[in-house]
Amino acid sequence: MQHQEIALRKSVMQLLTRAEKLCQSWDVYQSKTLNLLHTVHNLDQQRALTLDNATDKLQHTLLIDEPHFLFKQTCRYESALKQLDVFFKSTWQALMDDWEKLEHEANHTFIKFNASCPPTSKPVPLSSQALIQVASVSPSQAQQWIQTLKSHYASQFHTKRMLLLDLTASEHPMPLDTLLTQWSHQSYLHHLSLPTLLSERILLYKQIKAAIEAA
Repeated sequence: MQHQEIALRKSVMQLLTRAEKLCQSWDVYQSKTLNLLHTVHNLDQQRALTLDNATDKLQHTLLIDEPHFLFKQTCRYESALKQLDVFFKSTWQALMDDWEKLEHEANHTFIKFNASCPPTSKPVPLSSQALIQVASVSPSQAQQWIQTLKSHYASQFHTKRMLLLDLTASEHPMPLDTLLTQWSHQSYLHHLSLPTLLSERILLYKQIKAAIEAA
């Protein structure tokens, strides 16, 4: 039974470690896409300024060098927009696929645990194994955490998808500064403290495990 419990704890911690990495990847992707959106916003403002300057100079007729300059700005704008679209639909979508897989595996681990380890009220003996058992996370708790995280990130991902669709496909997209604000806010994640709790529990488990193994 002890070997079974050790294997179970290892499986649960592997699941939680993967969840932690997915949370961290989300933060990296958020930063990358915000940078791309700022680039898109800046290039859009530059294009508008170029058109305004040309209009003021020659009464709606562009100077010889300004069409070329405007063309370069437009190419850079479309390139940044394409980078954002491709990154979101490939790399960020792959992250959400990983959340789906992780949730499925967490559910499977929980079902397997219930089948092999029925609930018991037997007191846990005072030992190093008992200490690490206290520091570990139960399959049911891990399942709940992963389901909660996946749900919040999936909702936020859907919101971002709608914002990106508005930017790339709408005939009358919202102002870019408004879109930037909404992309940055992340309402579904703003008050979510679970990623921090998850990291703290993983760190605590590793520290206790290392101390026991070194004793």
